[in-house]
Order: sequence, then structure tokens, then C-alpha cells
Amino acid sequence: MVAAPIKLAELRITWDPLPEDFQLDEKPVENTGQPLLAGALRESLELSGWIRPQMLVASNLGLCATMNENLVIKAPDWLYVAHINQPKSTRKAYTPNLDERQRAERLAEILRSQGIDPDTV
Repeated sequence: MVAAPIKLAELRITWDPLPEDFQLDEKPVENTGQPLLAGALRESLELSGWIRPQMLVASNLGLCATMNENLVIKAPDWLYVAHINQPKSTRKAYTPNLDERQRAERLAEILRSQGIDPDTV
């Protein structure tokens, strides 16, 4: 007997910004030792001069994506992003690819204000 192939649902991921008034939970972490470990790791990287301003190294931070039109926020124990376009001193959430999309949208606005169709450039 041959089993029929299982058809997986299509997964659509978009990188939408959080609404300005969105409140992230301030739930305590499950592993109470984790903040100490994450802090020690970050401090050792900072002291060694490894962390640069364009990097994002964080813990207790919401990593955001929209999957099939449902907002999903995960808080990894520790997060490293090699390059972000808009470094911020305080950040509670990060949406991958959003910085790049915002930069492209700003460029398109500038081109339109100059009478240039951004789709033809």
C-alpha cells in the first residue's frame, strides 16, 4: 500500500512593522538564569571589541514576522543580527527585512518628489 503524499499548506511570510500602539508582553523568562548568561555573553563580546554599532545583539527582544496574515512574535534567549540599517539605543522588537523595505520606500518617495517614476529606475 502506497500512502498518498501530504500536501503542506502554503506559508506566506511578510515583514510588517508593529503598530505604533502595540504593547509587547513583559512576561518573565522561563529560565531565570538566561538573562545572566545572555548578559555575560554580550559583555564579553563588547569588551573584546567585537560588537559594532551596525550590529544588533540582544536578549529579551521580540522578533516579529507576519505569517499567513497572523502576527508572530518570538523572544529568543539571545539574538545576533550582523547588520541593521537603523541602529537604535532602545529597541523592544526587531522585524527582519523591514529596515531595508523602509529604506526602499523612502527612496521611492524621494524619486517621486523629483518627478521620477521609481519603477523605471
